[in-house]
Amino acid sequence: MKSPLLKLVLGVFSIIMLMTSCLGDGDSSVKRDRDFAYVTYDEATGAKYAVTSVGYLKHSEINKLEAGRCYWIGYKILLNGTGGTYQAEYVNVLDNGYPIPQKSLVDGAPYYGIDPSIVESDSINATSISISAFAPTKYIGDSWLFTFSVPALKEKEGVNAYFYYDRNNQRDENGAIIGSGATSDDAKNRVVIDVVFLKTDTDPENTPTLPRTVNAIGNLSELRYLFNPKYTGAETTADVAIKFRYVVPATSTTVPATTKYIGAWSGTNVYYMTFGS
Repeated sequence: MKSPLLKLVLGVFSIIMLMTSCLGDGDSSVKRDRDFAYVTYDEATGAKYAVTSVGYLKHSEINKLEAGRCYWIGYKILLNGTGGTYQAEYVNVLDNGYPIPQKSLVDGAPYYGIDPSIVESDSINATSISISAFAPTKYIGDSWLFTFSVPALKEKEGVNAYFYYDRNNQRDENGAIIGSGATSDDAKNRVVIDVVFLKTDTDPENTPTLPRTVNAIGNLSELRYLFNPKYTGAETTADVAIKFRYVVPATSTTVPATTKYIGAWSGTNVYYMTFGS
């Protein structure tokens, strides 16, 4: 699916959009005003690190954050670390210190486990979805950063994204069966994940609505237990390609609502997870 070199690059960090560093101080430091960070925990030392697009960061502010969650941070580091680990001169935890909203993958059809009355009153469709950060290994804890746009939210309202592995609806946009039920070996290591959205803090007042772009984390680690990939020959790893399926709301030119997929089974726009050792 990918060359070994590209796998390595993606394993280090699949955040191409975040790799635009601003170098200063004679190119000996890196300063970021807003960068994506995953907080990890070293069980041996008890230290916490922020995994960023430049490497692992250490700082007292990072020690205050919740391991296993993702944040937006600003920081400055000197490029004098070893092994890709840097002591930050400062770290600012943005968005009032809150982690990026996160939901874990659920085994079931969309909206499984959610009260139907809530689905009916609070569901909202996204006009577009993109993936801003991911790593195919557990490098950032199987946390995938999604950016999505919704057509109309009131000022006080929010929106959450939910992620589902519907084993009874593993078909691609052409209707072909994928995954364990596929007849073609090429299609066996393919998965579709459904993404749906619910409004939060709904506002009953008759106030104006505006389009909004939102970030959310989908933690897909559960897929490693739900899906059994096909290994080729003596290979101990397998790359499983993932497409994400969502419903685009109806408009004056597209009626009714339509289902869209993002991702690809081959080529450069493949989102995937590496299984095995």
